[in-house]
Amino acid sequence: IVSGGIEATVDEMYLRDAVRGRGLPSEILHSLATSLKANGVKSLHMNVQNCDPSEKAELSRAAFMQSSQSERMTRRL
Repeated sequence: IVSGGIEATVDEMYLRDAVRGRGLPSEILHSLATSLKANGVKSLHMNVQNCDPSEKAELSRAAFMQSSQSERMTRRL
């Protein structure tokens, strides 16, 4: 997905076991996307080469789509 303009990439996210299962990744990605969009960023990429299928499904629910590069997913802002 090519959108032109400024792009941002999240290389990896790590959550401590104590805070897993609370929906924090979706909340974090939504807040990040909102802030980036307000500052002129056109797309947000998330590297997913080490993600399991449930993590990729969560990214899909957060409006990320599989990119032409299989190791990342992209959300247009």
